[in-house]
Amino acid sequence: MDRILQKWRRYLLVQPPLILLLISLSMSGTVFTDLLIYRTCLVTLKLNETECLILHNNSTSKEALKINCLAQPYVANILMGKSFIESIIPSFLMLFLGPWSDKYGRKPLMLSGYISVSLTYILLSVMANWDIVPWYFLIAYIPVALFGGLSVLLLASTCYITDIIDDKERAWHFAFLQALISLGLLIGLLSGSAIFGACGYTAVFSVATVLCILATLYILLFVPETVQNQTSRMNISNLISYQEDTSTNVLTQK
Repeated sequence: MDRILQKWRRYLLVQPPLILLLISLSMSGTVFTDLLIYRTCLVTLKLNETECLILHNNSTSKEALKINCLAQPYVANILMGKSFIESIIPSFLMLFLGPWSDKYGRKPLMLSGYISVSLTYILLSVMANWDIVPWYFLIAYIPVALFGGLSVLLLASTCYITDIIDDKERAWHFAFLQALISLGLLIGLLSGSAIFGACGYTAVFSVATVLCILATLYILLFVPETVQNQTSRMNISNLISYQEDTSTNVLTQK
């Protein structure tokens, strides 16, 4: 693969979509927690909307702090449930999908991860408009549990980089990837609060959805499959060898 891809292209394969994904995750993380607190105040604690809006308009007031204290135990349990959904099943899947990707390719795993996160943000974009019990927001994370989400995606991306980079340059590429991860998290933190302040919950999740869909399309259209390419080259080599052997046998018989 090193001979096929030019050096500059190796930095433009899995890295750009991954930074888009991390911007989405960082952008929506604190906003999702804020949404849970607001819906807990409104639906679970059954306070009126004026009281719950204090959480946004004057978050340092005594009333806001009191509501926060009441809502935090509920929100902590919901976030713990979210962590279980995002970690337990994907961790189990990784035990089998890693060896599977060695045979069938890295690209299906990456697409699975990006599609699952995209579906999650689509559901959150819709559900953010509903006055529902906060526990129902965990339904949006079912695609991540079923298709692997970030865990499987990082596994596939790491394997992909290992496929295209030799041992001498691998450490540098992983360092570059780590720098991009930090940059993506920073951009997401800065932009998430700004978008939320200007447009609200739905806008944040919608922007995250668009970024994840763009990342999915990038993987689908511009990232070649390493395992398939290696198999194809082996098949071509075998075909050439077979033709050469056949030609040699024909000449020998003559």
